[in-house]
Amino acid sequence: MSERERRRRRQLVFVQNLIGAAIVAWFARYLWQRREHLLSILDVSVGHVAALSVVIVLTWMLTAAQSGVLYRASGIRIGFVENMLLTVGSAFGSYLPMLAGTVVRFHYMKSIHGLRYARSGSISWLRTILLCLSTALFGLFGTIGLLLAGSPVSPLLLAGFALLLSVPIVALVWPEPRAWLDRTPRARILRDFFDGLGALRRDRSSSLSVFVLIVLQQLCLAVRFAIAAQATGQSPSLLLLCILAPLAVFVSFVSVTPAALGLREAVMGYVTYATGTSFGNGLFVGTVDRAVLLAMVTLFGGSSLAYLWYKIRRADAARLDALGAPAADQS
Repeated sequence: MSERERRRRRQLVFVQNLIGAAIVAWFARYLWQRREHLLSILDVSVGHVAALSVVIVLTWMLTAAQSGVLYRASGIRIGFVENMLLTVGSAFGSYLPMLAGTVVRFHYMKSIHGLRYARSGSISWLRTILLCLSTALFGLFGTIGLLLAGSPVSPLLLAGFALLLSVPIVALVWPEPRAWLDRTPRARILRDFFDGLGALRRDRSSSLSVFVLIVLQQLCLAVRFAIAAQATGQSPSLLLLCILAPLAVFVSFVSVTPAALGLREAVMGYVTYATGTSFGNGLFVGTVDRAVLLAMVTLFGGSSLAYLWYKIRRADAARLDALGAPAADQS
């Protein structure tokens, strides 16, 4: 990588961090200005907290199952407990700077299972494509349903879901690039990435399984939002939940802020505003769910991430010892 590319990458990371910090600062300021209302709605019952906790664990299981299917399709066998630790640990790492959750996941799969970074990228990219498809279909269903029911809906919301639907359609039918790969110094990595993506795209049964699991994950989040809304004295319609939940999953997956903190809640607030209700309704529903989620991630995610990092360090140390053994024998 040239010095110019390094400088450009550093500038891009700086801008991304600056945008993320601004969103988090706005979110904190918004909550502080409405702290009396926030404190009143955060006084939720133990039953609501317990119900949210159960559905959060179910959401983690569905998320882990998506990775498990794609790992098996890539020739990697990973156990259920190990995959859950990887999912929960990555969730904790997503609250840390520099996409630490994704970095640890990629590094773990490379060190423990020998899955190359490019192939991990292929898996992540296919999940993004399928997530875009599910989000767009749910969003269009909810938006059109609200329009037919006579609710006011922003045209921008409808146009956004229609545009999002075009992304997976193009990505799934676009031919794998070949002609230009040999002309770049990073051709081997790019070929590895596109070969992995092409193999996963041709595995229709695995792609369909992951798509179904993503739909179930988004339905679980809709249940979580329904519980959080009930805890705050709201009763959102099923159609509105069909918009809120998929968008929240999508924003969390592609966010520029740590774990989409602030951004997910802002998007939820916009959706409720764009469909004729208060901006604060969606934001506070997301905040209640976030509070329980953050407690769960802190409780289980930190230890999971520490264990994963321990395994990575131990595997790397064993590999270095193996490489140094011949030299030691010869001496």
